[in-house]
Amino acid sequence: MLKKRKTKVSKKPVLGAKKKKQIKNIKALKMSSEAAPDTKKKSEINGKHPLQTAWTVHWWSKHTDHKTEGSEDWKKNIHQLGTFNSVESFWKHYVHLQRPQSMPHGFNVAVFRANLEPAWESFPKGGCWIIRVSKNERFLNRLWEELLMAVIGENFLTPELVGIVIAIRRDVANITVWNGNNNVQNDVRFRIGERLKEILNLDEESTVEYKFFDQAMADGSTHKNATPYTYSTV
Repeated sequence: MLKKRKTKVSKKPVLGAKKKKQIKNIKALKMSSEAAPDTKKKSEINGKHPLQTAWTVHWWSKHTDHKTEGSEDWKKNIHQLGTFNSVESFWKHYVHLQRPQSMPHGFNVAVFRANLEPAWESFPKGGCWIIRVSKNERFLNRLWEELLMAVIGENFLTPELVGIVIAIRRDVANITVWNGNNNVQNDVRFRIGERLKEILNLDEESTVEYKFFDQAMADGSTHKNATPYTYSTV
């Protein structure tokens, strides 16, 4: 379970060289078992494996200031790379993306359910979990890939997970997992947080952080002043 920390979280990455457990491989993307028979049949004929929903890849630069420019002006600087709705089309997009360790400082990549924008204002009652990883960690690229596959494969088991973002800074990659509305179910963010631990095989006592988007809109940052939580076996 997740327990709120009483002390301030360290600014150092929570996943670093001391991580001993190997990241679990996601053996396969979970295909929708709820798809209509006609859709399944058509997909099988076309040789494609459909996802439950379509997803869109976005990117933007940190040099665009959300707080000073305003919401609408800031959204104009979000660029769409494309939308995919099957495993095959996902890989066609993914092979053209830089891996996190090769991304420059200030670069951000987001993968969100289609027709949803990766902006705080789109989810005023939502928030995100934050994992900080040293950009020099060898497992960073693999961690991002496996998290991405788990998200589009619906391994978090809730439609309230709306997308993920990786934000590259000088020495740290900030990975955020967004949920849309905390008022729908009071514990939805904690269930997502627990699944995050299972999917990425995070060590016990690992620290993650959570930031509500109404607070993000107030202080102009996704990552600053977030609330730290520590995983516990109790």
